Amino acid sequence: MPNAASANQPLEMPSRPGRKTSGAAIWSLVLGFFSTALLLTILSGIPAIILGILALKKIRCAPDQLKGKGMAVTGIAAGAIGSLIAPIMVAIALPNYLQSKDRADQAKMVAEMRMISNACQSYSIDNGGFPDEPHKLFPAYLSDRSQLTWIDPATGRELPYIYIAGADPDSAEIEPLLISPTDFCGERVIIYNSGTIERTAAEAAKALLETLQRP
Repeated sequence: MPNAASANQPLEMPSRPGRKTSGAAIWSLVLGFFSTALLLTILSGIPAIILGILALKKIRCAPDQLKGKGMAVTGIAAGAIGSLIAPIMVAIALPNYLQSKDRADQAKMVAEMRMISNACQSYSIDNGGFPDEPHKLFPAYLSDRSQLTWIDPATGRELPYIYIAGADPDSAEIEPLLISPTDFCGERVIIYNSGTIERTAAEAAKALLETLQRP
């Protein structure tokens, strides 16, 4: 019979072998963190979700060998949030980018129109008035005929600047001399006989052109 000492000794449970943390769960968590904290969005968000799902599946099939369920779930959640951030960021950033690009293109157009206007002013000093057509500015006042055209950055088309013949450089009245061939941000540029530059609504500029073209 067993002695009293052995009877009072607690039974020892068989030791459970240590479980490894799932590598897929670790990478899911890491990529999920990148997708949200570092704004890598879809680049790491979708892989984080896929790896998290694979990790949960492997852990479910071998619970005695693998652990990391919490990491996998967190990685999936972070990856999902990061993937949702991408379209939101695009929706916010794209209009701002397009508007800033339009402003930059408009500034370039204004610089080119100012150069033509200055050439017209120089011509008027030497000849007593603006030229009846802009090509008479060559070669004394403008070096290249291409300076009279605007190259549309979107289509590559050459659009001639609209020159209004008949403006009087000495008139006290405001008379349009140049009008931009296209608009940016809903605005067109007008340069007057005095050299004044105005940005006006595209519809207003169109109405002005129609008025000037009437016989």
